[in-house]
Parts: sequence; structure tokens; C-alpha cells
Amino acid sequence: MLSTLAGSTPTPTPTRERDPFAIAHALSSIAYSSSSFTSPPSLATGSGLHAQCIKLGVSADTFTTNHLLIFYKRRGHLAGALRVFDEMPHRNLFSWTAMVSGSVRNAAPDLGLQLFVSMLGNGLCPNEFALASALGACCQSAVANARLGLSVHGLAVKAGLDANPYVGSSLMLMYARHGRTAAVDHVFAGIIFRDLAC
Repeated sequence: MLSTLAGSTPTPTPTRERDPFAIAHALSSIAYSSSSFTSPPSLATGSGLHAQCIKLGVSADTFTTNHLLIFYKRRGHLAGALRVFDEMPHRNLFSWTAMVSGSVRNAAPDLGLQLFVSMLGNGLCPNEFALASALGACCQSAVANARLGLSVHGLAVKAGLDANPYVGSSLMLMYARHGRTAAVDHVFAGIIFRDLAC
């Protein structure tokens, strides 16, 4: 009280440092941990980091939220990933690709295809990971057919990724699932660097 009367201001309490890189690194560490000696971090650990993101005001940071998406999708918590994705003020190609692949990986291929179409509608050109995930969804979905897979193949050609081994092996799998063996041979012949998956 005396210091206030004397005209000096109270010393401000130190604020917590907002370091999105540190939080993203922590999320990445727990998302990709798969040690055989320790049990993987629980969903509660990632949820706690998510709460810290909100408290520190970095939950709107695209870099940090992309790592949240990865954590939730790798832990099989698609609802958590969708919640983060819906609240993102800015989404980039990585955000969309993470959600497409996360949906397919967590047995929601139709959602993955819907997100893929929405990504295209937002003017983003898919990378090899988004294309491979969309092709994977065409293999899993009950409603997708070879015609939809052919459309995704056309996008791969347009993006110049049809010769990519990652996309190529996904194309071959999709055509094989729909019984189009001639198309499998055609795709295989066009892949420049064939890996073991091809």
C-alpha cells in the first residue's frame, strides 16, 4: 500500500513463455513414442498438453495444432482430432492431409474422402500422402468404386505424382481391389523408382 501511495507500480508477475515449438516437440515426442520398454503415453498426457496450448494462447498457432492433430490421430482418437481441426483458424496442406490420413487410418474412409474433396474445394493441391490416403479410402469404403479411384488417379497425374512409388503402390492396390489387373500392370510400368512395396 505504501508503494502505491508513493507512486511506484507493483512488480508484475512473470508471464509464462509461449513457445509453440516446445509444445509441438513434446506432442511429437509422445505421438511417436513406441518404446518396447515403456508403455506409450496415455491420451490424458496429450490432452494435458492440449490444455496447456489453450492456457498459453498458442492453440490458434497452425504449427502447434498440426502436432495436436497428429497426436490424436496416432492415438486413435479421431473425435479429438476433428475437434481440433474444426477449431483451427488457419489450415494448411499438412492439416488437411493429417485429417484425411487420420480418418482412413481410424476406419472412417468415407469421412477421409469427404475431407479430401473439401481440401480440393479449398484450392489445395494434394501431395503424395494425401493422394495415397485418398486411394486407401477408395479401397476401404463401401460406397467408393473404381471410378472414384480413377478420378484420384487423374489428380495424381495432374500433380505429377503418378510415378511416385508411394502413390503408385496405393494406385496398384486400389486397382487390384477392384479387379483391374491391366491397370495394375500399367501403373507398375510407369513407376520410375520401384521400392519393395511396389
